Amino acid sequence: MTDIPVIETERLRLRAPVMADFDAYATMWADERVTAYIGGKPRTRNESWTRFIGMHGLWALTGYGYWLFTDRQSDALVGVGGLANFERGIDLLDGYPEAGWAIAPDHWGQGLVSEAMNAVMAWNDSALGGGEVRCI
Repeated sequence: MTDIPVIETERLRLRAPVMADFDAYATMWADERVTAYIGGKPRTRNESWTRFIGMHGLWALTGYGYWLFTDRQSDALVGVGGLANFERGIDLLDGYPEAGWAIAPDHWGQGLVSEAMNAVMAWNDSALGGGEVRCI
């Protein structure tokens, strides 16, 4: 099993999800603004639970995965993202980590996705040798 590394940026901490994060995570994914372009419909609590526990599974099975993005000062949930293999059956993604993210609407427009994903890509370079990452 791969430990999920902790990465700190100027404003964020990228870390593993823990049980105390689940309510905020489920609330974020139940917001139709978050899912408008990611699946198109808000997630039920059960759907969020499956994805939440799946973050640990990605790391264990592939050696990379999703982090929770939390505020570095308060540790409150800001969003989620990283690298994944979701086995979506998309030929262009086959064999490559796929970058992805979502940010809670209260944190939009602050440059936090750029900050977090720059840290993810730097981690990819150092931990995974900088192999190609794709995003659609």
